[in-house]
Amino acid sequence: MKQFTTTLSLLVFASTASAQAPAPANPPSSGAPTATGTGTAPAPVAPSTTGTAPADGAAPADGAAPADGTAPAAAAPPPADGTAPPVTPPPVAPAPVVPPPAVAVAPPPPPPPTEKPFVDDYYDRKRGIGMFHQARLALGVLQGTAPKTAGDMMPVTAGETKGVTQGELAFEGVFLQLPSSYGHFHGIEFSTGLRSTPIDFWLQFGTAVSLFNIGRGGPGSLRVGGSFGAGFNLAHGYGYVRGRAAFVIIPAMLDAEVSASWTPNSASTSNYDELLYRASVWYRPGGPGGSKRAYEVYVESFHRTDDAAEKEREFTGIGGGLGMTFF
Repeated sequence: MKQFTTTLSLLVFASTASAQAPAPANPPSSGAPTATGTGTAPAPVAPSTTGTAPADGAAPADGAAPADGTAPAAAAPPPADGTAPPVTPPPVAPAPVVPPPAVAVAPPPPPPPTEKPFVDDYYDRKRGIGMFHQARLALGVLQGTAPKTAGDMMPVTAGETKGVTQGELAFEGVFLQLPSSYGHFHGIEFSTGLRSTPIDFWLQFGTAVSLFNIGRGGPGSLRVGGSFGAGFNLAHGYGYVRGRAAFVIIPAMLDAEVSASWTPNSASTSNYDELLYRASVWYRPGGPGGSKRAYEVYVESFHRTDDAAEKEREFTGIGGGLGMTFF
């Protein structure tokens, strides 16, 4: 009985030690002797890529087939140095460019009102005195000769003359307002004034027209016109014809005109033959946009003769004066 009890205790101890002994890490190859002494080795286990065997119920190691027979998912190859690949952050969109706020710019103030420059009236060709003028007031002096008579009597010595100085005040206007063909204009003109030694007064009216124009108001622009009409003075009644030629020296600042007026003795009630020549230059201060008023310097020659008789009101002389324009 004692021997049976000892044998049973050894069997229990051997069983307990066998259960607690760990399995070998690398089982022996086939045909090597085992711990049990049977000489048959168990089937080899595929090595894990991580170097450790998976625990029971864990996911199969990389490259091992799952237990259900499905193909393993493809895995990215590990980096050469064994470190994890760098994580590239997603690109950051640039912030939108906000344009600067618009700055409101105040419009410039309107220019101060200015008077209409005379040069515009030249384009309309409505001013008949010079290039830019409609009316003139002039004060001048004539120095000449007249027959030496005693009142209305003939001179004692035929052809005898005396020196005479005449003062003159004249007002004249030319208004061309009716358009005609080829850009020309028709209008009216008038002239009136006083002369002294002997006292004389005249008044005349006529119709005027521009005949042709060259240029557009620049230096050298030329305008030629004419007129005819009738009038009277204290010597006789008469008809007349007149020609004018005006040209520009400095646009809208300096212009000039030459004119000639003739009354033949056949158009005179007293057989007088009259000739009036005048050359004028006008200066306008300020040029375009400046003053409307221009100032005149002129020279003049006046002849009134009677071929059939010598009379007191005959006169031949030359002179000049100053003037200004209106309108």
